[in-house]
Amino acid sequence: MRNPTIVVVTDRTDLDSQLFGTFAAAQDLLHQVPEQASSRDDLRERLAGRESGGIVFTTVQKFSLLDSEAAHPVLSKRSNIVVISDEAHRSQYGTKGRLDTKTGLYVYGYAKHMRDAIPNATFIGFTGTPVAKEDRDTRAVFGEYVSIYDIQDAVEDGATVPIYYESRLAKLDINQAEIEMLAGVAHLDTAVEAIRGKVETLVVTRGEQGALATRGSERAEVKAEPVSEVVDTTGAGDLFAAGFLLGEARGLGLERSLRLGAIAAAEVIQHYGARPEADLRALAGELLA
Repeated sequence: MRNPTIVVVTDRTDLDSQLFGTFAAAQDLLHQVPEQASSRDDLRERLAGRESGGIVFTTVQKFSLLDSEAAHPVLSKRSNIVVISDEAHRSQYGTKGRLDTKTGLYVYGYAKHMRDAIPNATFIGFTGTPVAKEDRDTRAVFGEYVSIYDIQDAVEDGATVPIYYESRLAKLDINQAEIEMLAGVAHLDTAVEAIRGKVETLVVTRGEQGALATRGSERAEVKAEPVSEVVDTTGAGDLFAAGFLLGEARGLGLERSLRLGAIAAAEVIQHYGARPEADLRALAGELLA
């Protein structure tokens, strides 16, 4: 590829720093010093001014637009740029426009801006959890599998120990459609009653209708937190689970734990990307006081 430029993209600053540190420690093997973009402007300078070679680390958020821009400018038309996206099941969508009803303009995700900036680049995705949904499909974005390294491979290489499963009561976190399908009934309360005795704690998320949880004879329900606009549901389930489990760890009870989960999920669906942009502790307020 005539001395290609490698661009390593993540969607979290801590992961960006972790990968950069790993590569920087191996610069003798790489025969070059990796670079880490410190800002949006710094990333643009590094890509626009480079003729060949180099390993550049960045977050996908640094491909955001300036206030005066309607689209991302082309930084390089070179075809020997290879983009490696870690955690490729997240934050690599939004290439199709979403109409902003307030401005009347179409809004795109960071992945669209990245492809506009380096239109002839080759994109490779790394993920342990590829998704295939109507609005998010990992293989539709990156193509078919190039290489698969599964748990059995890791065990045989000695990279991890064998995994064994045993039957036990556990927390179950599913949405309304899933629990109704699992119970074989098209009625939420009937499905909950059929499943709750089989698990220690049952949590059912219901989208804009909120969530409910049961433990033993206890049952709690909360409404969804109000949002100005739903932009991207990527990460909503993970953030809900994180908020709920934090409440559980602090012994806040089912209802307050559900509220924490609803607050966290409401924050992440109002922008692109699976990481919260607001201070969740501040949003939680008195719940964590």
